[in-house]
Amino acid sequence: MIFRKTELEDSQLGYTLDHSSYFYFLSPDGTLIEKVPHTMTPAPIIEAIKRVNKQG
Repeated sequence: MIFRKTELEDSQLGYTLDHSSYFYFLSPDGTLIEKVPHTMTPAPIIEAIKRVNKQG
């Protein structure tokens, strides 16, 4: 995971942590099959589902 601390000058909180976001496809035993970054469109997830279905 990638993350970054971002200072918030106009906030009582003072900062926030921005981080990467992924969807993980795992086998039944917990082995990672594929990692897909979160995007605003479903296309990358659909393509990953198609690839995972071909493997199984």
